[in-house]
Amino acid sequence: MKRIWQPEELIEHWTLLPSEETLVKRKTASHRLGLALLLKFYQYEGQFPANKGDIPTQAIRYVAEQLKLDPNRFDKYDFNGRTVKAHRVAIRDFLGFRVLLDLLC
Repeated sequence: MKRIWQPEELIEHWTLLPSEETLVKRKTASHRLGLALLLKFYQYEGQFPANKGDIPTQAIRYVAEQLKLDPNRFDKYDFNGRTVKAHRVAIRDFLGFRVLLDLLC
C-alpha cells in the first residue's frame, strides 16, 4: 500500500460512510478505530493488512479524526488476538462476502 496520500485520496478512500460508522460505533475506542481501519484497508486493497505497519500513518490520523479519537489508540489494538479475527468476519459479513468452505478443502 502506498505510504504518501494526497488529501483528495484520503477523502476518496478513507472516509467512513454513514453505514460504516454504524458498524463501528458500538465498539470501544481502540476497537472502533481498528475495525474502521481494517474495513477501509480491505476496501482499497482487497485483502486485510498483514500487520499494523501496513496501514499508512496518514490514514490512521484521518480515520481517527473522523471518529473523534486520538490516533494513538490504534497502538492498543491487538492485531493478533480474537478481536481482529472477529473484526475480519464482521467486515466480510458487512460487505457481503462469504468464505466457501468447499473451496478450502
